[in-house]
Order: sequence, then structure tokens, then C-alpha cells
Amino acid sequence: MRFLNKSVLIIPLMIILFSILLYINHRVVGSLIDPPGLYKNALHIEYSFLIKNMKNRASRPSIFRVMAPVKRTAYQYLSRLSAGELYRLEEAPDGNQRMIFSIGSIPPYGKRLIRISADLLVSGKPIYFPKNGIENREDGILYADTHSPELMRVALSIPPGNRISTVNSIREWIDRNIKKTSYKRRPSGIQKTLIDRRGDCTDLSILFSGLCWIKGIPSRVVSGFIIRGSGILSPEDQHDWAEFYYDGTWHMVDFFRMIDDGGIPVAMRTIEKLDNSNSYNYRLFGIDGDGIVVSMNRY
Repeated sequence: MRFLNKSVLIIPLMIILFSILLYINHRVVGSLIDPPGLYKNALHIEYSFLIKNMKNRASRPSIFRVMAPVKRTAYQYLSRLSAGELYRLEEAPDGNQRMIFSIGSIPPYGKRLIRISADLLVSGKPIYFPKNGIENREDGILYADTHSPELMRVALSIPPGNRISTVNSIREWIDRNIKKTSYKRRPSGIQKTLIDRRGDCTDLSILFSGLCWIKGIPSRVVSGFIIRGSGILSPEDQHDWAEFYYDGTWHMVDFFRMIDDGGIPVAMRTIEKLDNSNSYNYRLFGIDGDGIVVSMNRY
């Protein structure tokens, strides 16, 4: 009888303990599969493009490609994506997504409007993000001129330290020695940025990432937009920043302080590798077609 009484007490306790473990497993492991609950703030964005036929004859069918918000980063989670036209979605393993629109024939001097909207959940602090082997990559990031003598000299001037102190030293060196310029259509490349001692947000982010990798710190460039809240993305909002990997997640570094001043970053592409020819196309959109041009609307 005494044994039976103990069993009656033990069984409910085991059920309670099992429920607790199941809940913890759902929050920690399950959240990596279905993480919306970790991103607390809702954000709605819209952006559109005008496609024009510049010739006096009907255009041939063309293909319009545009980046969609990254499916998931340490700071954002894409919950919905839609467009006013049919599209095909290309998804890369790194979370980058590209929308492919088939554009039919456009009349002479005619126009076509493409509208896109997305709902995101965002976080002001980085959410745990699995590294997926990035710490073990031997080549690191391969940016243009990564192995240039100028870059190696700068890297050697950075004092040794732990990951955070090294990141701070790299950031301070760039702040002191590189003049910030307005946005350019194409990145200058690390070598030219160091020789000219000037660069835009893309150039500074590439330089930072290159120095981080030489120092053994995984890093990457992120292209996107900086906004103040839900609304319409504008070309003027386009911005690039850097991220470095530390303590289980990615941390942002913005040399123009737009994020530090309260801006909300919307990542449209993470860039972890460039070829040495510096031919990587940083544009977030493009179109294939003779006599067809495309521009992003400002409103």
C-alpha cells in the first residue's frame, strides 16, 4: 500500500517534469525552426519598380529580377511576401531570395509597374543564429584585393586581443583613417579604398569584413535599406553595413551610424563571398531586355 501511494505521487511529478522539458525543447530547439515568437516588432514594407520600353517598337519578352527581404537573419524574420504580378521565387541556402518576373511584350514607349509588399518581424537585439560551419571555413571571405599588401599592413597594425577588442580596434582604425563619401553605383575594392583613404558604406563594410577575416573573425556585408518604421522603401534608403559573428549570432557594424541613430535595417542580401575581379553586382534589381530600363520608385 505504501508503494502504491508513492507511485501515485511520482507519476504526476514525472508528467510535470516531462512537460517542462518539452516546453524548453520547443523554445530552444523549436524556435530555430519556427522562430517568429523571438522577433517582437512587426514591420510592413512596400516597394515598386517602373519598367519602360525606350524604343519605338514593341519589346520582346524580358526577365526582371529583384531581391526580396532575406528570409531570416539575426534581426529579421520574413513572414509574408506578395506582389501584384506572378513571380517565381529563387531561394539560396544562405537565406537570400530573388523574385523572378516574366515581363511580356511592352508597347512602344510603354510602361509596366511592379509592386511588392512584405511583412517582417524584427528585433532590436540579435537573436541566436546557428553558424552552420562558418567558423571552420579555411578560406574565409574572399573579397576583391583581400590579399593586397596595403590590407595586410593595416591588419598587422591592429593590436592582438579577443574578438570584441579586435573588432573595436578595426572599427576605430577605419573611423580614423577612411573618409566617408556618398553612395556610389559600384564598390571601389579594398585596395583602392585604402589608397584613396575614402569610401562609401559599401567600401567601408567590405574593408571591415576583409580585416576581420584576416584576424580570424567571420564577417560579411549586408545590403538593404534603413527605414524609420513601416512604409515604402525608397532608393535613398538603400544602405550597406557589416556583420561579424560572435557568441552564437551575427552583430551589426554600421560606419555611418544610421542604425545606431534609430534606423531599422531591412536586409535584402547577405554577401559572404566576392570574386577577385571585383565584378560582383551589388544592385538589388536588374532586367534582361533590349531597350528596356527599370527604376525603383521613390513613393
